[in-house]
Amino acid sequence: MITEVEKLSELCQREPFFETHTSENLLKYYERFCDENKKQNLSRLVDPEAFFRGHVLDVIALIESGFIGEKNLDLGSGGGVPGLLSALLQEDSWVLLDSEIRKVEFLKSTIEELNAWKVNAIWGRVENEISKLGVDTIVSRAVGKITKIYPWVKKCSTWNTIVLFKAKGWSLEWEDFQKSKYRDELFIERIFNYTVPSDDTPLERKLVCLRRK
Repeated sequence: MITEVEKLSELCQREPFFETHTSENLLKYYERFCDENKKQNLSRLVDPEAFFRGHVLDVIALIESGFIGEKNLDLGSGGGVPGLLSALLQEDSWVLLDSEIRKVEFLKSTIEELNAWKVNAIWGRVENEISKLGVDTIVSRAVGKITKIYPWVKKCSTWNTIVLFKAKGWSLEWEDFQKSKYRDELFIERIFNYTVPSDDTPLERKLVCLRRK
């Protein structure tokens, strides 16, 4: 009987990205991720197909977008997507930040187990920690709107770029930001559009790269 890890491996073999990248660390991470999800809620996307569509393809899009910086902050990292998974696929430098200590403990043990030497996991709130981290790029996948995120990080001087995972509602979100008192402090540098397969119509997603003015 085929295992869940073997099913994920088959999905990776069909993805062109893995013609030039190895999936070995991804599969080890997936196994740990699923085990930990039985102890604490990391994600509802744990079966191989859902994990691949909902997590792996997002990280591949981030890598292919060219938006990853020299030192990146995964804001609200949770179970390690996108930061840890990106680092496992191509050895980027990441700080994984989460306000839930149990998630950070999982991240730290996974970093050690998989020898992800360019990754560090920190427990705390971004508004309290960011000035200590020296990151140049902030990546947010499911933390909230830019009107919520920007006030937390704006006082820190090291970063120049915020990368957001977004879907259909981005236009309205940006309109709201343009009505705020911070409207003159960020601009859209580029948007990277991609699609994710679904059982019905493919899902349209985007990575929004915002820069400081």
